[in-house]
Amino acid sequence: ALYNIIIFQMQRSDFMIKTESLIYLTEVARFNSITAAANSLLVTPSAITHSLKLLKDELGGNIDIYKRTGNGIVFTDVGKNLVMIATSILKDLDRMKRIANNENLQEHTCLLPSINDNIILCANLGISTTLSELPLTFHERYPYVNFSIIDLPYNKMLRNINNDAEIFGLAYIIDSHLSDLTRYTNLDYEILHTSNLGIKISKKSNFIADDATSISLKQLSKLPIVLTTYNSSLQNQFLQLLYTYNNELNTPFSVGNIETLLKFVAKDLAVALSASFSSPKEEIDPMPQYNLRLLPVSEHIFAHIVLIFHKNVDSQTLRVLTYHLSQCIGNVFL
Repeated sequence: ALYNIIIFQMQRSDFMIKTESLIYLTEVARFNSITAAANSLLVTPSAITHSLKLLKDELGGNIDIYKRTGNGIVFTDVGKNLVMIATSILKDLDRMKRIANNENLQEHTCLLPSINDNIILCANLGISTTLSELPLTFHERYPYVNFSIIDLPYNKMLRNINNDAEIFGLAYIIDSHLSDLTRYTNLDYEILHTSNLGIKISKKSNFIADDATSISLKQLSKLPIVLTTYNSSLQNQFLQLLYTYNNELNTPFSVGNIETLLKFVAKDLAVALSASFSSPKEEIDPMPQYNLRLLPVSEHIFAHIVLIFHKNVDSQTLRVLTYHLSQCIGNVFL
């Protein structure tokens, strides 16, 4: 229905969607917050709200892109599809600019004879938000492939993959829990990205000395911790580690989005677990106004984004999926 709406509207001679509307839409989806997106783009929240209203009007005006809740912006199914389409359009526009500037556009093309007709990617809660463009990518490059992403709890994901070679899994796993995978006879895995876990803390915090360059697990176990309501698998693994240092660990409290989490940390009410899976060049704080700093855990606890698959998986399908997943993973807040 969404595609029919867009095609119908494009037949109008006055149909026009501004590039900035697509940029605003994808940034709001990235943060699940208009305010955070505005801060990232150095514009006012009202500018984004107005631009998204114009986008809605261009598409007919009778669709809901997102809903406001107490925990931030929640995209509707239509809105999620619009984000995928907008992301693809912006990438194509970038390619056009690079062609116009005679830049080298050589890319990994994955020229393979065939891949599975049906691919199911199970993802930990939270990871799927970084994969919004992946279904559209598969639809464009492999139109015969039925590709779907579903959120599943970690243990249920492992059981399903162990029994089906067409099911893949994407999970956050810390070092000490990689051994979980060996309990299943048919599972194998590949680590896509690795990050040293740390915490985000106010630069004016009373929890730790100003000149501290790291924090130990024992110190961290005594501090109030704020979590987001997603990425629960990795958070639980990390909290299990903390319990070994302090069995009277304060019960962490959860918030619905990153913006609220950062406000708690900025007010020095708590610290937040953090990991970044982007390249060093991409590690730019999108919200410097919160005046936070990142402290690594001194015990060097590593977190991984892991692709899990059946040992009898089709190797060509695995190669294609691994490549595209590696392009989607960005900054991660626990």
